[in-house]
Amino acid sequence: MSVAILDMDVEVANKRRRAEPETQVSPIGVDFISSLPDDMLRVIIFLLPIEDGVRTTVLSRRWRPLWRCAPLGIISEHMFCTGYRKRLDALSQILGTHCGPIKGLTMGKFRSNGKDRAKLDEWFLSPALDHLEELHFNDGHMRPLPPSALCLAPMLRFARFLNCHFPQINANPALLLPRLKHLELVAVCIPNDDMERLLRGCTALEYLHIQAINGLSSLHITSMSLRAICVYCWCCNRRSHKVNHQMVIVDVPLLERLLVVDQQGPTRIRVIHAPKLTVFGYSPVNLSELVFGSITVQVQQSPSSHS
Repeated sequence: MSVAILDMDVEVANKRRRAEPETQVSPIGVDFISSLPDDMLRVIIFLLPIEDGVRTTVLSRRWRPLWRCAPLGIISEHMFCTGYRKRLDALSQILGTHCGPIKGLTMGKFRSNGKDRAKLDEWFLSPALDHLEELHFNDGHMRPLPPSALCLAPMLRFARFLNCHFPQINANPALLLPRLKHLELVAVCIPNDDMERLLRGCTALEYLHIQAINGLSSLHITSMSLRAICVYCWCCNRRSHKVNHQMVIVDVPLLERLLVVDQQGPTRIRVIHAPKLTVFGYSPVNLSELVFGSITVQVQQSPSSHS
């Protein structure tokens, strides 16, 4: 009787073992990452810092060609090597030889000699930037931004320009930045007409930041996509503070936030059509008139605000 029961227990135990999945023991030293498809490996390289991405070329023959075709993240010439000239040469080499798309680019603080300006124009015309999505540019010397910079327009989603003269924007053919959602202009020289042409070409723009703009006496904004406008230090030219600046929100149906943070901001702010505007903030001491639709608000400044 006891032998029969023992046989039954053994049989049940055997069935239970057959029903349970066997634990897979990972062999030591197997390179599972290299077995991934090339597209996934390029994504891994894209997420690495650039210097580490370059180092993957020495891992194996499989990894060696992936770097040259992988997309690159934000590039700054300061991260490559020490020395101004060596940094410029390194960035030129990458833009000239890299076969993969460059998604983001940070560049700036250039010396004002003609040789560097020619190199800058060469960079903007590089096919490696055809799919550029994010651009940070700081000239550092208030020199003209090369017209070739506008060739980057089709794929840009984020753009920040500092300390430069914006190139002339012709009305025909019209400049079009169909994917740009975020635009910052800081210490940029741009006339009224060019500024308004620029904004008309940003058909998907959601955030506009302008600060210390030279040459801007008035601004009329029409946009079907803008949700936030921030103005800091309306104009960097002290002589223009005597001019009656005005900002007119002509037709911005999605605008939710309008902030004007500047002691010397526009003297007149007029909002014609912005039905979704819920946040409005201003601090200019010389603001004399505020108009919402057909309602005019006469702004009274306290004596302490002028002291």
